[in-house]
Amino acid sequence: MRNNKLYSIQFLRFIAIILVIYSHSYDRLQRYLHMSDDSIYAHMAFLGRSGVDLFFVISGFIMAYITTESVRKDNFNFNRFMKKRCIRIVPMYWIVSSVVLCLLIYKPDFFYNTSTDFLHTVGSFLFFPVASPDDKFAPVLGVGWTLNLEMYFYLVLALFILFFKRSYFMYSFLFIAICCTVGYIVGHRENNYLYASLTNPILFEFFFGLIAFDFFSKKKLKTKFSLLLLLTCIIFLVFSCYKQWPDELRFLYWGITYSLFLIAIISFEGKIKFPRVTLILGDASYTLYLTHYFFIAGIYILLNRSGLLDLNNVSISLLILFCILTTCIFGSVCYFLIERVITVKLTNKFA
Repeated sequence: MRNNKLYSIQFLRFIAIILVIYSHSYDRLQRYLHMSDDSIYAHMAFLGRSGVDLFFVISGFIMAYITTESVRKDNFNFNRFMKKRCIRIVPMYWIVSSVVLCLLIYKPDFFYNTSTDFLHTVGSFLFFPVASPDDKFAPVLGVGWTLNLEMYFYLVLALFILFFKRSYFMYSFLFIAICCTVGYIVGHRENNYLYASLTNPILFEFFFGLIAFDFFSKKKLKTKFSLLLLLTCIIFLVFSCYKQWPDELRFLYWGITYSLFLIAIISFEGKIKFPRVTLILGDASYTLYLTHYFFIAGIYILLNRSGLLDLNNVSISLLILFCILTTCIFGSVCYFLIERVITVKLTNKFA
């Protein structure tokens, strides 16, 4: 498996995490200020949700990047692949989820949808979709729903590579397509969390990432075309802020757009130097993703108690910018002190 770092991918991770942090910063601020749903901040927050879609496309690309050589040589190791994925995902997720459980006892107003139900908690820690007693389709750590899909994709990908070798893409894509088609035809996805997860069309975004890698490995874009493609994607993303199509179609309007966006950005790999701070935050993006809501909630609670959450005293832009910067700083500290240390030690010992 290849482990050479692609700086353009780290830059894309930076973009994705900033989008997510902005969206949740606005959503939390909205609880205090009750701003207009038609403001530019609200439209940008809608776009911010697409950071998740960009992460999914990136994941698909990276999985193709790290497995393509072993698939070509027919020496793919299922156990080693899954072990590395677990080392990357599980430790930090369990740590942050445990913190959530503790905070639920002392500060439940930190979170929107949470539960301490035993089965729901066990399912959350095992990446198994289990609805909470109040039928909320979210794990103990709210953003964990995306990790349920990530782990599902890793398992599907690894199994199909194991059994179908170089034909894995066609058969795994067909499998997901059948699942999603059944979900669409049968309906009632809102009644069962597991069923909703297995038939969620957003899973196609991982495959868009696989396709993007195939294009990247075979085609070299000219700079002018890359810039044109990049500009087109940005214009469409801005347009999507105001159009706000149905969520079940996001895999089309955001998934496809971000796969093209990725192709455009990665064509600059080795040609330009990305700002160092964006690469650092790209490295820390997983920890930032898991922890950002803690910091956002804490920051706004402190600002509210100090009387600074008053539009007469400070602008919305400054509040959100302050929240994003502070969250990035604290999240990066957690990355360097916790995630990176644990990942290195576990990788050296088990992988």
